[in-house]
Amino acid sequence: RKPAEEVARRFEFAQALSASHSAQFLHLIDAPSHLLAAAAEGLEVNESLRSLSVESRGSQFTDGMGTLLAMALPRHPRLEALSLQLMDTIIGDEGGAALAAAIGSCPALTSVELNVGGTAVTDAFGWTFGEAIRRNCALEHVSIDLSAAPVTDASFVAMADAIADHQRLRSFMFKADQTGLGHNIGVLFSRAIRQAPSLRVLELDLSDTHAGSCFASSLGAAVAASRTLEGFKFCASGTALADRGGIALAGALKASATLRSFKLYLEDTRISDHTGIALAHGIHRAPALRTFVLRATGTRLTDVSVTHLADAAKASALECFVLGMSGTEVTDTSLEAMAHAAQRHPTLQEVVFEAVGTRISDDAGVAVEKALAQSSGLRSLSLGLGSTEIGDEFVARVASGLAVNRGLAELALEAVS
Repeated sequence: RKPAEEVARRFEFAQALSASHSAQFLHLIDAPSHLLAAAAEGLEVNESLRSLSVESRGSQFTDGMGTLLAMALPRHPRLEALSLQLMDTIIGDEGGAALAAAIGSCPALTSVELNVGGTAVTDAFGWTFGEAIRRNCALEHVSIDLSAAPVTDASFVAMADAIADHQRLRSFMFKADQTGLGHNIGVLFSRAIRQAPSLRVLELDLSDTHAGSCFASSLGAAVAASRTLEGFKFCASGTALADRGGIALAGALKASATLRSFKLYLEDTRISDHTGIALAHGIHRAPALRTFVLRATGTRLTDVSVTHLADAAKASALECFVLGMSGTEVTDTSLEAMAHAAQRHPTLQEVVFEAVGTRISDDAGVAVEKALAQSSGLRSLSLGLGSTEIGDEFVARVASGLAVNRGLAELALEAVS
């Protein structure tokens, strides 16, 4: 639009936001720069807004825009939730640090989600954001995404310092895949988790970084020692993580009396059946566990791991059981073990088994048919069997089981190629 029209629209939007006494949510998606500026101006005098969400890509969100929004945030007395999805924008340390500092000064803010993946922010931003978490004692939920940004261990250290001793922080999600993190931070972060008195949910994504077995060992020890964690998710796909780290993570599951959700994404790592068996033992010893997820595509896990895990699931109170074994050496034995685990299970509601590119054949259809026919509690079944040896006979078996099943609400069957 022409500059005069943009000014008029900016003024109109700012006036409307300023005068609103009832609007509680504002969600801006790919808004042009003049409307983003108007939102920042309107926020300074709006007192009704509770939640602000901004999604922007490309060149619309700059350092100047970040600074302008940062000036408005601390003046808002009731803003409780802030989500800034700024991935692949041209924001840098100046605008990012200004936003981080403002987050630390928002009096009512309890939830922050900040995605600056693919931007030019560095450790200077990481330190400022860490300090903001530390200063804002009202925060309960924090999510930060630094994926593919030029950050190092220093940013992770700042986050660790922030969550240690934070009295109200209940969930912390940190994503920094494809960065230079992971060299020497395991022990420090482990100490921070132990010191976080209220932490209930911890999610870390350090895929394609230097976070290997040493980091996983420290992390596993910290999770094992926690008396508050209920949800744990760790992504280390594409790293040098091997059985030493995998067994340590399994030890965390085995030692915890509070974990209800345990998710590991260890694709293209060096783990083997030693890790799979250790995780099975962990399921046996985790009384509160309801959700178990293991994504191990491209690893050395075999039927031995799947059989142990399925047997453990069958004797547990799991409600959701997910195994990703694509590109491994699993055979019909694994799918049959999964089917037996689901058969007449008293609590299991969702089963996901992915084995794309493996040697699973029509022979496994008999066990799947029987499981479907006798599993009244199962609500969702997903089988990823593309590029395997299954054919019409397998599908016919599934159809036969469905014909008498009375509980299943969702079935997903991938059989491409």
